[in-house]
Amino acid sequence: MNARDAAGIVLLCGVLLSCTVSEKGPREVLKAEGESVRIELTGHRKFAAELLYLNDTSLYFLSEVVHRVALTEVVSVKVEGYGLFNDHAVLRDRLEPYCRYPKGLSDAQWRQLLDHYGQKELVELPGR
Repeated sequence: MNARDAAGIVLLCGVLLSCTVSEKGPREVLKAEGESVRIELTGHRKFAAELLYLNDTSLYFLSEVVHRVALTEVVSVKVEGYGLFNDHAVLRDRLEPYCRYPKGLSDAQWRQLLDHYGQKELVELPGR
């Protein structure tokens, strides 16, 4: 074995050792299109949805149509592949990174989103 072959082997070993392996796979990567969630509301109402946005008072999600629900009505949110969130004290901070629009939308952007789904306005989910 000459010096060139030895250098090639050392280089190859260095590259292989610098690679990392993840058992969790691509489901653990935050997605720009928002995350799939299972939302449970008071009164045992459940939705499979995409998390769009949340603010201090409301949660916005897509489940066939765009919904808004008061955070006080949210029992839990399970983000597919990540876990369950059901502590109201930290709900907003914990869920914001999983939203498609973590910083919200302008009025014009909301209008475009609703138009895309053929809605005139958000579907408001009442309490219980």
